[in-house]
Amino acid sequence: MADLQKFLEMCEPSRLAYLDFDVDAACRSFPLDGPVVKTYPEFQRLLGRYYQHLTCAVCRCDVALDEEWLEGTALDVVERAFKGGRVEAFDRASSGREGGLPGVLKTIAEHLKKELRERRFSAALRECVDMADWDDRRRLAAAYLKKFRHVLPPDFDHASPLLLATRLREVLWEHVQAQQLIGKLPTRQ
Repeated sequence: MADLQKFLEMCEPSRLAYLDFDVDAACRSFPLDGPVVKTYPEFQRLLGRYYQHLTCAVCRCDVALDEEWLEGTALDVVERAFKGGRVEAFDRASSGREGGLPGVLKTIAEHLKKELRERRFSAALRECVDMADWDDRRRLAAAYLKKFRHVLPPDFDHASPLLLATRLREVLWEHVQAQQLIGKLPTRQ
């Protein structure tokens, strides 16, 4: 089952970039009545509508979802996106500080993009290697070392596939992150 090439294709920057593009476009196109909200219930309803807007953009659908579910799910995302959770997010959205409501929505969008990339990575990993099978992990680690040893830090010069297999998820995640950063670097004309 270990298939490094398929994993790399599934996680290549251009495939992940479309997620960012869809979320960014949805964030920009979401209509706001103003830079702040007045009440917490207004904030909850707005978050539900915003989450619906983002979901439809990413999934390319136009289905009305349950408002209560949307509000609850949006608040779950807010709890993960802000250190102070919904209290911090509402404070910023109602006071106008740190970008006010648009800043809160941008933070939610950035967090959602991060979660979508992590989900895509996990799906690719599940499809390309059986993480419960040490032989499969070792085979993928061996293929990874063969292909990338020349660009890995000196610590990996004598790394065995078995050693890499113990940290395979972390190494592959760092690889995907590095590929994304490299893809964002400006090129010389």
